[in-house]
Amino acid sequence: MLDSCYLDLEKRERETDTLAKELMYEESMRGKNLFYLKDLIDDFITDLEYKLDDWEFSTSLKTYKEDVGFEIWDLIAKVKQTQRALEAIKV
Repeated sequence: MLDSCYLDLEKRERETDTLAKELMYEESMRGKNLFYLKDLIDDFITDLEYKLDDWEFSTSLKTYKEDVGFEIWDLIAKVKQTQRALEAIKV
């Protein structure tokens, strides 16, 4: 379960990064990409929160769980910070 969470995390992080770059460099796609990127980030955060909750109940490796949980929540915080910056961009 943890491996699939990490793979999904990496995939979504790449998608978000790609769309953010497109948003910066392609003015003609700016509005479309901005709304899609905001939706992608919202879905990303929601999925990670559910996966982390499910994983916490399915494992007994407390120390490992806390380390991984910290990394995931730290990433969620970074994504939310990016989300706030994107919301400040006027379409």
